[in-house]
Formats: sequence, C-alpha cells, structure tokens
Amino acid sequence: MKLTRFFVLTAALSFAVSVVPGWSARPAGAGRSAATPRRLSPVRGSGTSVAAQAGVSMVAVLRRDGTIIPFANWNGRRWSTSWPAASLTIEVPITLESVPRGWWPDDRPETSWTAWPIGGEPRPINVKAPLAIGQHCDMNVGLSTDYRSDEPVPPVKVQPYP
Repeated sequence: MKLTRFFVLTAALSFAVSVVPGWSARPAGAGRSAATPRRLSPVRGSGTSVAAQAGVSMVAVLRRDGTIIPFANWNGRRWSTSWPAASLTIEVPITLESVPRGWWPDDRPETSWTAWPIGGEPRPINVKAPLAIGQHCDMNVGLSTDYRSDEPVPPVKVQPYP
C-alpha cells in the first residue's frame, strides 16, 4: 500500500495527517507519526490538548493544486462536521458570501488560513472562492486559495489526488 501525506490547515490550529488510500484520515499523534511542529492529542475533559487551547477552528486538507477541503470544526469543546460530504450531485456556491452560514464554525467565511507543510515552515494562505472538485465518483465543494506548491501539480485524474 502506498502512504500519501497531505497538508492540513486551519485558521487557528494546524497539523499533518497520513492517509493510506481506502483508510480514513487520522491526525498525527493518533497512532501515526508525521513531521509536524505540533501534534493534535485527543480532546478529553482535561482541556489540555492543542485543540482545546485553540478556540473556534476549522480543519481542512490542502491539495497540491491549492484547493482546500474542510472536514472538521472545533468549537472549543468538541469536534463536529458542518461542511457537506461528497455526493453524486452537489450545489456549489458562487462566492464565499453565498456559502451557507452553517458550513462555517462561527457562521462567517474563514478566508485567512495557515498551512503547515510536512517538514516545512507555516505559511499564510488566503481563500479566493468555492469550487467543484471531483473525488473518485463523487463531487465535493472545495475552496480555491492563493497557495502554490513547491512540487509539480499532477494531472486531475490521479487518485487519491495529492
């Protein structure tokens, strides 16, 4: 099996994940290692994890083409998912302002994010607009950004897309 590494980013909290195709993503520190400045520990009642200190946060995968795909929110107490899951048909908002308020953790668009590349320094990136992205046989809503990878961008048909 091939191990694929993705960037993960958020406005308040960042970490890296490793993904084996066909398996679900787990944060570094949850049984898999990754070269990251911080590790996300499970959130328990103690409130001592990085996530517990971060306040409201949204976590996303950053693809090599600069598209981010949000997948989890942290409200200061617990994790949740408000971004729509991939499906055969999906309505893509035209602008950030037209993205439903309930998709964001605090009901307003997250436009400034911090990317923590694996083995690299954190860098700010900015969201430009929502866009439709293919994920295997389904479609999803991603967010285009001003991020430019140091590595070449592969063809769109590569799965899983880095």
